[in-house]
Amino acid sequence: MKAAIIVETEVKSEHREAYLDVMRKHAQRTLDAEPDCLQFDIVVPDDDSSRIFLVEVYRDLKAREAHLQGPLLPLVKDAQKDMIVKRRIVMASI
Repeated sequence: MKAAIIVETEVKSEHREAYLDVMRKHAQRTLDAEPDCLQFDIVVPDDDSSRIFLVEVYRDLKAREAHLQGPLLPLVKDAQKDMIVKRRIVMASI
């Protein structure tokens, strides 16, 4: 069974473009460095520019856990810590 991470982030309006840039780079680094990351999409709602969704799909639970414990996540967390208002994370199965 595939494993997913869905992240809903409310971003400070003055940091929206910087946040998107950080997340696009993180998504590409993750896809390049983690072969078991099958999909990493950044979704921007048409009707709410303050919210950004991340949809990450991993081959299995082990691959998702490897991502969560890996070296890339602390880097992105530090880079975007002052850009966000709040975040909601959902772990899911596909």
